[in-house]
Amino acid sequence: MHEDANARLQLLSNRIGYEVDLSKARKDVFDLLGGIPGLTRDVKFDVCEILAKSPDRLDIFMGLLKDDREAYVERVLNEKRKTGDSV
Repeated sequence: MHEDANARLQLLSNRIGYEVDLSKARKDVFDLLGGIPGLTRDVKFDVCEILAKSPDRLDIFMGLLKDDREAYVERVLNEKRKTGDSV
């Protein structure tokens, strides 16, 4: 019984830790986008919203080197334009 409770507590702890990491990453995105030349404030807001909706995309963005982030942002924005999705 104690092992089951410990396992559940560990799972909850991991989930909370992941949510904290995601929250920090979301907060850092706007600053990181500032290092990409030519992005307007509105475009930065759009990219922030797109990345915030998809933890997988956010993880990819945060794991990229600076030069690769610029290319990834262009890719994300091109996908948005092609599909006509609103943010």
